Amino acid sequence: MNKSIRGYIPKITDLLGFDTWKIGTVNPPRDFPDYVSVGNYHLIHTVDTTNRSTYDKKTKKFSRLPYPVLIARWELVDMINCCGILVSTDAFVAPDYRDKGLGNLLNLLRIDMAKYLGYSLLLCTDIQQNTHQRKILKKNNWKDIYAFVNKNTESTINISVVDLQ
Repeated sequence: MNKSIRGYIPKITDLLGFDTWKIGTVNPPRDFPDYVSVGNYHLIHTVDTTNRSTYDKKTKKFSRLPYPVLIARWELVDMINCCGILVSTDAFVAPDYRDKGLGNLLNLLRIDMAKYLGYSLLLCTDIQQNTHQRKILKKNNWKDIYAFVNKNTESTINISVVDLQ
């Protein structure tokens, strides 16, 4: 098992403040750890917990939720016709877990996963107004290579990369 990737487990546990969380995925191959499994050409990861409590204001009692609670999610997808580039997309941290360093930690995890899998470059796009994501990318040495206005949404889109070599 990759030591770098394994090292994220205690960091995420400490940051969240509870240890009953997991990283789930679709289509895991046999040769990659279950908690950060990778699909054949497409993977979706979620960080969630099955042991969360909710507070009922009427009864003034805590009760266990009978379903997992989404904490964060992301996708990593092979760049079409280029096996050296992995695209990081759909990164999301639930509002209750923002501004705690989780987005930064998961960004570093994605970078290490891409390195472990042998990619040369990790690429992402984001909306210029997404200040949280912009800050995370800058902190983790992503380089903005292009910006354009999306004709459909009229949003300014940044294309950023991080060199994995």
